[in-house]
Amino acid sequence: AKPGRDAGPVKMGDLVRESRAKTEDPIKLAVEEWAEGKEGNIRALIATLPQILWDGHGFQPISLGDIMEPSKVKKAFYKASLVIHPDKCQDKPYSDLAKEIFIKVSQAYEEFQESGKKSLF
Repeated sequence: AKPGRDAGPVKMGDLVRESRAKTEDPIKLAVEEWAEGKEGNIRALIATLPQILWDGHGFQPISLGDIMEPSKVKKAFYKASLVIHPDKCQDKPYSDLAKEIFIKVSQAYEEFQESGKKSLF
């Protein structure tokens, strides 16, 4: 082991993240990190939405178990949109964050609709 390196081997993902943090928009990076592994999965994005939202967002958490049926996914998407839609967040300090979240969630919902809105049970 080299002196001064007590954390073990450096992972490539950590190096990439550190490099991107120096040059890219921190809001986009935070949203990408939140969505990592959930891309295109509207259920997972909605269920974890409170993890990325700002204080006082007013979004009631929705569990994965509550959005197994396609009709409930649609309802949850519309509830989330009431909080994260860019038109609802204009001129707010979190408007850029809301826009990035809305893009990710909307893309996933579009994929969900195109896939035939499959139930998970």
